[in-house]
Amino acid sequence: MPRLLRKRLLPNQVSQFQKALLDAFDPISFDNMLQVDFGHRRESLYFGNFHMPDRVLGVINAVEDRSWTAELLLAAIHARPDDLELQEFASQFGLAYTKHSKKAFERIIYESHSMLDPDVWIKSLAELLPRVCRISYTSLGNNRITGTGFLVAPYIVMTNYHVMEDVIHNPALASRVRLRFDYKEDLDGNVLSSGTPYQLAHEWDYDHSEYSPIDTMPYPGGNVPESEQLDYALLCVKGTPGKDHVQNLSSTTRGWITLPDDVNLVPNTPLAILQYPGIPNLMLAIETSGIMTTNSNLTRVRYSTNTVEGSSGAPCFDADWNLIALHHCGDPKYENFYKPQYNQGIPIIAICDLLNKRGKPLHLTN
Repeated sequence: MPRLLRKRLLPNQVSQFQKALLDAFDPISFDNMLQVDFGHRRESLYFGNFHMPDRVLGVINAVEDRSWTAELLLAAIHARPDDLELQEFASQFGLAYTKHSKKAFERIIYESHSMLDPDVWIKSLAELLPRVCRISYTSLGNNRITGTGFLVAPYIVMTNYHVMEDVIHNPALASRVRLRFDYKEDLDGNVLSSGTPYQLAHEWDYDHSEYSPIDTMPYPGGNVPESEQLDYALLCVKGTPGKDHVQNLSSTTRGWITLPDDVNLVPNTPLAILQYPGIPNLMLAIETSGIMTTNSNLTRVRYSTNTVEGSSGAPCFDADWNLIALHHCGDPKYENFYKPQYNQGIPIIAICDLLNKRGKPLHLTN
């Protein structure tokens, strides 16, 4: 399905979409379409003027901010499959709805879930594996700190600020930090590849952004982190690991994960995480309906994909292995018998926006 990227609609298209929805729905059926077909209560998107044109425009603006416009359009067409005005508006984005014969045995259950070519999918995954590393060091208190990182430029690794917090506040610890790629053991614990360790460069702090106190609040209410509280650290590595050959694969250059121009964080779509969860081997966790929601200023995304200690700083991907988020924490509630409800990451586009604002876009480092 072609994506309607963030803020893709032009002003005249917003007006066309608003008119099509107004012509197709009355206030009650509009709210019902949002809840039943789109999966969101109208109040969670727009809670304001009950004048119908303002209500529809408020919802359109809300889904535009979250990059959910295509999903709202498909939901509206699903609720009104014979509406020619909605069909005509959708056709310009390649989203025209096709009614299926009642005799068809196969059906698309989730419009937002695409089918995947397994050869392409496995090849793309294989290219990503050597770009993810395990980060470890000993703190001043002799605590072993571990996390996950990944190359985003030939010599720059992204991880969480909180993984590197002790080093950022105590630069003398930088010499203790090791970033190890390619380590692998078999099921019996035998070392198949000792991996390739790297150290931090002399000037290693390319950029960082602290986490928000809200991230640790079990009950934050409606509070959201500020746009500069993104819990990331960009580390300059000694050498150029992204241009080096992968151990035991002399013909393969490691490469790095390019930051995207935009992402599509659609609820109930897949989210995969490549991580070092407290064990030597790189592991993959994936949920086919992993993405749960984003917060109001798009500084956090929540998902149901599993992580454990050591996973902080891991890259999060969609089903096509596009980088969409930086994993950073889990549900902060630790009450007795409480079952965690979510894990949480930083939308990668929020990090890109802040880097551009600070004059540090990563494409200049390549």
